[in-house]
Amino acid sequence: MDILHVKGFGFSSYIKLMLLISVSSGLIFGIILFTLSLFGFNVYVNFGSTHIRGVSAGIISIFLSPMMFTFLGIIFSLFSFLPFKYALKFTKGIKINLNYAQSDVES
Repeated sequence: MDILHVKGFGFSSYIKLMLLISVSSGLIFGIILFTLSLFGFNVYVNFGSTHIRGVSAGIISIFLSPMMFTFLGIIFSLFSFLPFKYALKFTKGIKINLNYAQSDVES
């Protein structure tokens, strides 16, 4: 296992990282809402004046949550890039453990 010491991030790399985190979080949140709707919890979705409840809202949440989280992740990442960049300098970087398959090394 190799250790990568990251002392700085480029803007595009940071945006990609935040988008991956946002989409993943939104998908998990959507799946949780769908599961709760299957067990009869009060899950609802609002589209303007249209209100949807129950399992239908849970199904819509699986698709709508990643989109909403991605949009909010873009906005958050635009405002948080500079503080993150300076925090990396202040803490002298972060260390990331790299795990990769043997076939990745050979190619």
